[in-house]
Amino acid sequence: MAEARRRLPPGGVVPEDYAFQAQAPDGDPAGVRLSELFAPGKTSLVIYSMMFPRAPEDKSPGPPGGQTALVPLAEGPCPSCTALLDQLDGAAEHVSQHVNLAVVAKAPLERVLTFAAERG
Repeated sequence: MAEARRRLPPGGVVPEDYAFQAQAPDGDPAGVRLSELFAPGKTSLVIYSMMFPRAPEDKSPGPPGGQTALVPLAEGPCPSCTALLDQLDGAAEHVSQHVNLAVVAKAPLERVLTFAAERG
C-alpha cells in the first residue's frame, strides 16, 4: 500500500484522465473520461473492475441463457463478479447518494451492455 502511494503525484491526483467507452443517452457508444465520472458535490469514486472476460482458469458454468450464454466460456463474465454485482445492485442507490459508483470491464462495450440488460 505504501508503495502504491509513493507512485501517485503529490495530492493523490491521477496523472492521466483515462478514457472509457460507455453508452450515451441516445444508445450509441460514447467516450467517457475518468474525470467525468465525478458528479457535482461528490469527491469519492468507487470503480469495480469486473472480470469480463473471466479468469482463464475459471471453468465454472456460464450464464444459463440469453445472448451472453452464447459467448465462449473463456470470454464470458466471471460468475463471482456477477454474484457480487447482483448483491451491490440493491445497495447501489444508497451508496451513490454519497459516492460516485462505476463498473468497468475489458469486454467489448456491446457485450457488457447485453450482459447488463440480461441481468436487469
